[in-house]
Amino acid sequence: MTNIRIILNNKVYEENQRDYQIVTQEFEFNLPAKYDGEDACEAAFAITNAPEDALSEEWAAIAREYRPLRSVSIGDAVVVNGVKYFCMNVGWRPLTKSSD
Repeated sequence: MTNIRIILNNKVYEENQRDYQIVTQEFEFNLPAKYDGEDACEAAFAITNAPEDALSEEWAAIAREYRPLRSVSIGDAVVVNGVKYFCMNVGWRPLTKSSD
């Protein structure tokens, strides 16, 4: 199995509307071992962005669990078996070899 952990980075603005803090939300699930690296990131992106009826039954079940959170987008991270990838404008950039 491939372990996937999605880390959503959200800006929470202070009352003055200029200052903010980054608050993270996380969601974790497993995919079959055939998904690894950027392929696993693309799967996580699809699960969180595609309409449920466009997904396989397995991915749709994950999407139903995930839906209270927002979709993966630029600035978020997906950790695949301990390797963190940063969501870019196009594609993914590996960040570290640790699960942090």
